[in-house]
Amino acid sequence: TALEKRLYQAIPHWTDVINGDSPHARRYWANGTLPTRVAAPGGAGRSERLACPSNPGARTPLHASQPECEAWWPVDTRCVAYVIGVGDLPKGRQDAWGFPIHAAKRGCIVHAYDPTIALRQRQQAAAQQIALKLRKGRQHGNLTFHFAGLGAGRSRNTINSFGAIDGTVLYTMAELVAANKADGGWPTILSIDCEGCEWAALEQMAADPRALKILGGVKLLFLDAHLSPTMLPPTPRQFVVALELLF
Repeated sequence: TALEKRLYQAIPHWTDVINGDSPHARRYWANGTLPTRVAAPGGAGRSERLACPSNPGARTPLHASQPECEAWWPVDTRCVAYVIGVGDLPKGRQDAWGFPIHAAKRGCIVHAYDPTIALRQRQQAAAQQIALKLRKGRQHGNLTFHFAGLGAGRSRNTINSFGAIDGTVLYTMAELVAANKADGGWPTILSIDCEGCEWAALEQMAADPRALKILGGVKLLFLDAHLSPTMLPPTPRQFVVALELLF
């Protein structure tokens, strides 16, 4: 069909853009300059391209989805951060909370989401401890954990590398924002690292005027795109729709 033809013509283009292996990629980077590919923490051939004006040597920390680059953070604006996908590390270490804590210390109202059933109690306890420390330290921001996730709406339970996901607590972006009207409202910072949930969620957002308006207010976006078949890989349509939405 005509749609299938368009999709399969677009897939190589966006794959080249993601890999940075063709001239097409340059126009999507600041000033049309493609950063040099460098080794990323974690070994096993991991690499990344990162352009941070305030810190040319910046790298994405191990076990993190958000590179530490101060130049990217919006200034002179209210800060509401939505962190989709908290995850976990061995022995309950709080490394997974590094970005939510960083955002809260910068004065952001932070809403952290994760629908992983086995991690619920641990994450709720960690969030309460972090919120208490923020109050004791008289930080301007705060942090709230929600046992919920981002998706195209309620669905069947699925399994990812962290465990079983409760599909009954998956919500669209517009639904998540509507539930927070009294506490921050629309996000200005958005981090999505949810082991594949991003594809169905972005496809839904592209067709939802409310979600498009919300995305228009986001000043800083972190997205971990999962393509592994062991997670929730995108369909050809989801892959193309997501990249066309973001770029």
